[in-house]
Amino acid sequence: MTTLATRRRPAPGGSTVSRPARSGASSVGRPGFAWALPATIFFALFALVPLVAVAVLSFTSWSGLGDPEFVGLDNWKTLIADPVMLKSLWLSLLFIALGVVTQTPLSILLGVWAAGNQRNRAVLSAIYFIPLLLSSAAISVLWRRCSIPTSASRASCRGFSATATCWARRRGPSESSSSWACGSSRPSTP
Repeated sequence: MTTLATRRRPAPGGSTVSRPARSGASSVGRPGFAWALPATIFFALFALVPLVAVAVLSFTSWSGLGDPEFVGLDNWKTLIADPVMLKSLWLSLLFIALGVVTQTPLSILLGVWAAGNQRNRAVLSAIYFIPLLLSSAAISVLWRRCSIPTSASRASCRGFSATATCWARRRGPSESSSSWACGSSRPSTP
């Protein structure tokens, strides 16, 4: 059983008032569960709801159009009986295990080294971080070059498509707004 010690403080009028004494506790309280509510809603909306939807759809046969048809465990039986799936599952588990075994100790050692007091620590840490930035920059430059109709490398971007049709072409009155992705500067006719 815990008891609070009380101490007497003089009130402005001269009388004393008993207040519970704080035993080294901070005067700032912890935030309530309301602070976690936005993150919980976001996680439920974008992680849990799609997870449940995919689990429900795994028991159906659905092409993406029309109504799904309930097939029970047939999809799961086909998946488990597939030898390619079992091989890819084994390969994925192997990559996960090897990644954890190698990357975790290396990242801890590198982090401890980067936090040390050696010369040029900031420069070496920045050099280590540059590949993370460069991959995003390279992707954005590639998309920019493939989407600008006057780009010299536009012809090489056509090789990404298996067909000659434009993937961004829309039918209807707003067709001219998608002409930039199709490589023409004028709107096409339907």
